[in-house]
Amino acid sequence: GRPIAPRGAVPAADRVLVVSGQRNEEGIWSFHPAYEVSLDEPQSIVTPDSGEYLIELLDEKGRVLTSVPFDPPILSDAEEDAPLSFEVVLPLFERPEVVVLKQGDNELARLERSPSAPDVELTSPTANGRRPM
Repeated sequence: GRPIAPRGAVPAADRVLVVSGQRNEEGIWSFHPAYEVSLDEPQSIVTPDSGEYLIELLDEKGRVLTSVPFDPPILSDAEEDAPLSFEVVLPLFERPEVVVLKQGDNELARLERSPSAPDVELTSPTANGRRPM
């Protein structure tokens, strides 16, 4: 579980989840792929106290592990339905299965953990600039 910390203190985390996404011109919200980052040393990740939007990290049973409010940056001269983007860094104390974006009680977007990590294969040219046959 989440470490207990004195009121007003932020527990230190050794991992964070970077969550980002956008709202398009039609008002549809979506997530970009989220990624975990391991920190060299545990750090206190300070998150906003309030905001119109909410990122929730849920476990496999739908229980809220972490909940962070935020406001996406809005240009002062932007139209109300102009595209928006956001990025939120959340401390990780337990492994989330689902990331949810909410505005009040309204769920705007959902991102579920992939059942398996992607396979990545790097290829590069040889020293002479040609690929091996």
